[in-house]
Amino acid sequence: MAPKNMKIWRIEKFEMVEQPRDSFGYFFTGDSYIVFNEYVNKETGTRAYDLHYWIGSKSTQDEYGACAEHAVMLDNQYGGVPVQHREEEGRESELFMGYFKPAVKYEEGGVASGFKHVKVNDYGTISRLMWVRGRQNVRATIVPMNWSSLNQSDCFIIDMGNTIYTWNGPKCNRFEALKATVVAKDIRNNERAGKAVVKQLTSDKQLEEFLGRKTGEISPGEPEPFRLASSSRIQTTSNCKLYRVSDDSGALVTSMISDKSPFSQSMLDAGNVYIISNVDAEQIFVWKGKAASVDEKKESMKIASDFIKKEGLSRHAKITVMSQFSETALFKMMFDSRFNKCAAGSW
Repeated sequence: MAPKNMKIWRIEKFEMVEQPRDSFGYFFTGDSYIVFNEYVNKETGTRAYDLHYWIGSKSTQDEYGACAEHAVMLDNQYGGVPVQHREEEGRESELFMGYFKPAVKYEEGGVASGFKHVKVNDYGTISRLMWVRGRQNVRATIVPMNWSSLNQSDCFIIDMGNTIYTWNGPKCNRFEALKATVVAKDIRNNERAGKAVVKQLTSDKQLEEFLGRKTGEISPGEPEPFRLASSSRIQTTSNCKLYRVSDDSGALVTSMISDKSPFSQSMLDAGNVYIISNVDAEQIFVWKGKAASVDEKKESMKIASDFIKKEGLSRHAKITVMSQFSETALFKMMFDSRFNKCAAGSW
């Protein structure tokens, strides 16, 4: 279940349209969304916020731009306190994936093609095939209901409304098979009010009832060990660079402060914006000092985006933006131990 204080908006004709709670966890690949979560910080007892803007793989540049603009406006409404995260389909952060356990679900289409989440009352009209992948961060993608959508290395759910079937490829990992069952049961419990039945399919003959006659071999797919090796990134802070973004000279100037981490907290000045580029983890962090100018804060996200190109990072590199005193644990890891010991009032 998603956090109780969470809100999600989809960008429709460049405006934010709030989504119903029963659609939480489903994302159209042709759209962009803003996910806003409010919670109480356990360490300080104060309210804290995480603001994610999620970009579908087929979302347009205009939609992405509108999403980013609305995210900035929402951030301003809360005094710049929210930590902003740019999320891309299939490459979401651990934090984002954790909101929608047991799985984030992707659907083809989007607002431009007239697709929207519809609450179904007659479960018997449901017919869809879901491709399930992942051990900890599980993703379920709705794919065409045919044999070519299957592969031997992954797990699938055939959702027929009143009965939900799982099928595990012969080469799939047993942990993924378990997760597919968990996703199927979650659909039963939370989308069908517990009234659906979950069953497992084990033969081609059973599959033919839903996919039609089998005419060829099922694709071998990509075994999990290869996926992990090809998609994992080294989580290290040793190859980081710290930059200052300042308009003290009358124009925004970016200059490198240090290329050796851990950094010292004394390198951060509340009157400016700073960027940390973590090459190995393909991550950009933006830190906004409390006394930084409006232009410095406004341009920081654009500059971070430009850094992705400058540093030779993947265009999918993650961007996290935070204000002074709203630093994330991962950000603090790139500084010496004194960072954690510094009280907010003594900075």
